[in-house]
Amino acid sequence: MGNLSYLRYLHLNDNELYGNIPLSLINRDLEELNLDDNHLMANDLSLIAWLDKLNPTWATTQTPYSGPSLVLFSFTTYSVMENEGQATITVIRIGASDGAVSVDYATSDDTAKTGSDYIATSGTLNWADGDAADKTFTVEIIDDEILENDNLILSLNNATGAVLGSANTAVLTIRDNIGDKLECAEVTEIPPAECEVLVALYKSTGGANWKYQNG
Repeated sequence: MGNLSYLRYLHLNDNELYGNIPLSLINRDLEELNLDDNHLMANDLSLIAWLDKLNPTWATTQTPYSGPSLVLFSFTTYSVMENEGQATITVIRIGASDGAVSVDYATSDDTAKTGSDYIATSGTLNWADGDAADKTFTVEIIDDEILENDNLILSLNNATGAVLGSANTAVLTIRDNIGDKLECAEVTEIPPAECEVLVALYKSTGGANWKYQNG
């Protein structure tokens, strides 16, 4: 959502939307936003501040979701630095908490490939009767020598005792730790001092909004 640079007006009020508002919603060019009268939540303080400024009534008009039990990803996009070793993915249960619930999870390739970028994983998450706590699973990340950002797909299937929420698929982006791999002594296209500044800038931003080009 944050990449839709030409988006100026977004009205999603009264749509029975539920779940966490993603940080990617932030769009500095957005002029109007209306999320009133849904079942939404926000956890990030910078996101909350942005929402409060653009849509002051969003928080006070949300009501708890009271429909049947739903299971879904906490967000539709996740990211992890390649050298962190693993990504923790959260699945939430909202709505009615009576009855036991289970759901299967799995990973699949997109631009990230099993065995070279990450270790494929699958399994089942379980909630007991009355249990509404968040559940997590991890995806093991492989730190390779190739400079690239890759995506893999996360999916939820075969829910029992509950209904799959709309966020039943998500994308995990593996961001390359280029700052740990780049040796400025080997760079000939720019002066070493400039290279050091670029590497420091990359590290300070965690690699956000950087692209790699070979050749």
